[in-house]
Amino acid sequence: MGGKGESMTLVRRAVATAAVTAVAAAVGLLAPPPSRATTDPPPLGWLHVEHPAAGTPPVIADEAGREVILRGTNTTGLYRNHDDEDRYPGTEPKPQDPAAYEG
Repeated sequence: MGGKGESMTLVRRAVATAAVTAVAAAVGLLAPPPSRATTDPPPLGWLHVEHPAAGTPPVIADEAGREVILRGTNTTGLYRNHDDEDRYPGTEPKPQDPAAYEG
């Protein structure tokens, strides 16, 4: 089996591995955190209702006319839900005429 020389080689390898691991850990702890963007995101432009074509539903669009999808919003108030009229008697349905929302 192995002699004294082989045992010393194993010990040296173990010490070297421990040293490399310690240095790598120290470098990782001392390294600065990754830099973050220091500038604010560009401001969101004005949104409006775009009427793309006759017969298609209107969409929310940005200043360039591109459709904008609002994530995390509750759009149930944007349409007339006849079920709500039965569950909540006495509430007025939302006006369907766009002129009611102007101004």
